[in-house]
Amino acid sequence: MHFFLPTASFLIGLLAGFAGGIFGIGGAALTLPLFHVVLGLGGNVAIATALPLTIPTALSGAWTYLRHGLLKKRTILVCAIAGSLFSILGALFTGMFSSLALMLATGFLFVFLAFAIRSQKPLPKIEKVCTLREKVARTAGIGAISGFISGFFGIGGGPILVPLLAYARQIPLKKAIPCSLAIIGIYAIPGSIAHYFLGNIDLAVFVPAAFGTIIGAQIGARMSIGIKEARMKRLFSLLLFLLGATLIINELLHLL
Repeated sequence: MHFFLPTASFLIGLLAGFAGGIFGIGGAALTLPLFHVVLGLGGNVAIATALPLTIPTALSGAWTYLRHGLLKKRTILVCAIAGSLFSILGALFTGMFSSLALMLATGFLFVFLAFAIRSQKPLPKIEKVCTLREKVARTAGIGAISGFISGFFGIGGGPILVPLLAYARQIPLKKAIPCSLAIIGIYAIPGSIAHYFLGNIDLAVFVPAAFGTIIGAQIGARMSIGIKEARMKRLFSLLLFLLGATLIINELLHLL
C-alpha cells in the first residue's frame, strides 16, 4: 500500500495527459473523477488537485501542436486573459458548496456537453465575415465562461472551451483542440494558486501525477494530429459522457 498512492497517481496522470493531448481538455476532466473515485479524495481536494495538473498537460501538448502550426495566437491570448481573471472567482466559489453537490454538478455538466457536442450540426461559417471587435468580444466571453468553470469545477475548462471555440467562433475542431490546450495552460495558473493558498491541493497526489501528464500529453497530441475531425467529435462526446456518468453513479451510490 506504501507504493499505491504515487503509482496510482502517476498512472492516472499518464492517462489524463494522453486524453488531454488528444482532446484538448487539459486532462483534469479525467483526473477529477479518478482522484475522487479511485484515490478517495474529497470533492474539494479532488477539484483543487486536478486543476494545477492541467498546466503541465496543456503546455506539453500545446508545444507539439505549435510545431505543426495549429495554434491561433491572438485567440489564445484574449481567451487566456479573460479566463485567468474569472478562474480566480470560480475557485473562491468552490468552498461554498458540498463535495456531493460539486461532483454531481460536474457529472451532469459533462453529460450535457456530451449530448450537445454529439447532436450539434455544423453552423454557417462566420469567422471570416464578422468584425475584429466581434471576434474579440466573442472570444473574451468564451474565456470568461470557461475560466470560471475551470476554477469552480477544477476541470481546466477544456470541455467548455473546445465546443465554444468550435461553434461560437467557428474554429475547426482540429485547431480548437490545440488552442484549448494553450489557453488552459495559461489561465489554470491563477485558479491553481488560489486553491493552493486555500490549502486544498494534495501534493502527494499532485507531484507523481504531474510527471505522468507530461509524458501522456506528448503521446496524445502526436496521435491527435492524425485523427479525422468527425471521428474526433464522436470520441470527444463519448469521453465526456463516460466521465459524467461515472461521477453521477458514484455519488448516487454513496447516497444509498
